[in-house]
Amino acid sequence: MKRESAELKRIARENLTGRYSVPMGTLVVGTLSCNIPLLLFGWVTDNSAAGMAIYYLASFILSLLSGVLAIGRIWIGMQMARGRQYQFSDMFCVFRGRADRYILAVLLRTLIVLIPQIPLYILQFMGYRAFSYVQLILMLIYVLLASIVAIVLNLVFAQAYMVLLDQPDITTVDAFRKSAELMKGNKGRLFYIDLSFLGWELLAACSFGIGMLWVGPYMVQTQITFYRELTGQLDRQEPAGYDYNASVQLFL
Repeated sequence: MKRESAELKRIARENLTGRYSVPMGTLVVGTLSCNIPLLLFGWVTDNSAAGMAIYYLASFILSLLSGVLAIGRIWIGMQMARGRQYQFSDMFCVFRGRADRYILAVLLRTLIVLIPQIPLYILQFMGYRAFSYVQLILMLIYVLLASIVAIVLNLVFAQAYMVLLDQPDITTVDAFRKSAELMKGNKGRLFYIDLSFLGWELLAACSFGIGMLWVGPYMVQTQITFYRELTGQLDRQEPAGYDYNASVQLFL
């Protein structure tokens, strides 16, 4: 059964009520562990071709780390949604074993979104001042088109991480295929849900990012609720003898 975004968000809020502390803590750790090193690289590198190459390489590696830690936060959110036990250390669960599945998933998703933007990075190395106004306008049009493609691809593969967590025996590539299947006819719904948080994100920005401590977990939990609806988990009782917690064994 398809639910309105307001209903999905209501369920997400109920799952979070009185349990914000762990999601908040993992968000802070994940953000600082990736952004602080990136700032340091920004300070120590110059605008030369070599400096920019080092900066972009560091940014790429840190984005992979950020994605892997995000999977840990998703796992915690899925446990919360199902009324299962969870703890702060579950944020690092993907490093306890078979981490290759999740690192590959983050790498694939990063590359899929990055590929349309590669020409932009090449143009940056060449220098903007070498272009005419017409070429700059064409480049801006390309930026817009590349952004649209990136948004669509993100929507298509939005469920890949949760599929991997839910199905420990599935391959990374099959998880992406499963996500594409789940998102057929649902990309617009998820896009609308994401847009509905724009106001909250703006308010969080006005609070110098402090508001994201609440908005971030709320967004993740809503996305998890959306996934559970797509897979029918919100509409049926968990089968007798089926233990979602058993999938935690893939980390051991």
